[in-house]
Amino acid sequence: MVHFIDDKSNYYSVFLARAKDAAAKLFEHFLVYFKKKFDCKIHTLRTESGGEYDNVDLFCKRTAVTRQRSGTSPAITSPSAGTAAS
Repeated sequence: MVHFIDDKSNYYSVFLARAKDAAAKLFEHFLVYFKKKFDCKIHTLRTESGGEYDNVDLFCKRTAVTRQRSGTSPAITSPSAGTAAS
């Protein structure tokens, strides 16, 4: 299961995945969906330091989305970041 949460609106989306490495492809789908639904661009993807997001780096570079990993940004420890764990 992969969770995507918009910090500003608290929009929450859950995708079921067969494998952890599917997270990058699911993020691509979410990015397109979010742009169409809300007519806005995602600027930052905050992730855990786990390996499931390792293959998202290239996609982020192509689309100019900044990636923040847990432990490298104080923002990941904000109260809204805990929403995905609940």
